[in-house]
Amino acid sequence: MIHRIFFKKQLCLLCIALFSVLFLGCDEKTTTLPALIGTWDGYSFNGEVVKVVFVDGKKNKVIVSVDDVVAEGTYTIDQTVRPFHLIYNLGEPPVRRDAILTFLGSDTIQIETSAVGTARLSAFTDKCEILKRRN
Repeated sequence: MIHRIFFKKQLCLLCIALFSVLFLGCDEKTTTLPALIGTWDGYSFNGEVVKVVFVDGKKNKVIVSVDDVVAEGTYTIDQTVRPFHLIYNLGEPPVRRDAILTFLGSDTIQIETSAVGTARLSAFTDKCEILKRRN
């Protein structure tokens, strides 16, 4: 249950990171994305409430909540691959998760996180999340 919640949080982070890369035209492979500062929310594939708040674009810090469980961490994004590759580390000690992300519109992202210890997905499945920008 805790791993699933952590997975949802990391998936949200991936979505936000990809949004910034697509609309800001960043040039670096791994970059900070100041435009991500704000709130994204939606539901996981199994109905959990997901909220991601980027509080510091310069240090890539995030706060993720799935239902009532909250975790803080950091992220990086690789914009040289498609879909974009998000790496995020949440909790203490940090746990690394890999995810893919794409934009479905200017205010909507699709994100899916790989299981811990597995390679990054190359395509989305029916277990992805859809998040909307709320600010």
